[in-house]
This record gives sequence, C-alpha cells and structure tokens, in this order.
Amino acid sequence: MVDCVWSYPALTYSPKGQVEFLIGCEQATIKVATRAFEPVQAWPQPRVELVVGELRYSVVPDARNIANRVQLEIRFENSREFLDGMDQAGSVQVQFNGGTKTYELDTDVADRWLAACREAAPPWISGPNAG
Repeated sequence: MVDCVWSYPALTYSPKGQVEFLIGCEQATIKVATRAFEPVQAWPQPRVELVVGELRYSVVPDARNIANRVQLEIRFENSREFLDGMDQAGSVQVQFNGGTKTYELDTDVADRWLAACREAAPPWISGPNAG
C-alpha cells in the first residue's frame, strides 16, 4: 500500500496490523525499515540487504526500538537505476542474518509510489536528462 502518513512517499506492508516493512523515498535518499527480523546481540548489526531484481543494496542498519519491537533501518542514495529497477521488479527481498522476507509488489500501488518518488526526487535523478 502507498502510505500517506509519512512525510514522504512510502510503500508499507502491515500483515498483522503493524508496519513490518517500509520502503520510502525522501528526495535523494531511499529509506528501508523492517521489523521482520530479530536483531543479533552484536554491534554493529549484520548488514541488511535489499534485493530489487538484479540490484542489491547492502548496508549496516541502524536499530531502533519502535512499538516494543526493534526496527532495522537502512538508507542509500536514490538513483535512476533504483527507480527503474523498482519499476521492473515484481517483488523485493529483504535479507538479514541468514533470513529472507519477500514482498510482492502490487503493480498499481507500485506505479503510484514510483510516480510520487520520481516527483519528489531531485532533477538529477528524475529529470529528462537524468541517468
């Protein structure tokens, strides 16, 4: 679902009434947050990987306590490559510490989210001469 509660365009998945996965675009930054995994008793945490088609983003997450659960968050630079990859992907995967969660993308919802992300992105990412 495209969520308007956030101050930026976000796709959220809430299978049990609480947000389990969020992917949002804040202008030049992509934010991914997941509550689908238990953190490990180590610092830093192992990398969270976001897989979008052939693209793979691997980032050491920030861990935050939200609503009695730990949320792992990563951020990376938005790009035309990422937006085009999301446009062609039927699903995204989040991987952490040996576990994997797959989130199917509803085409209509993903299209609206991508349009909002492109509109919010700086011109060097979304403009006619970008890429």
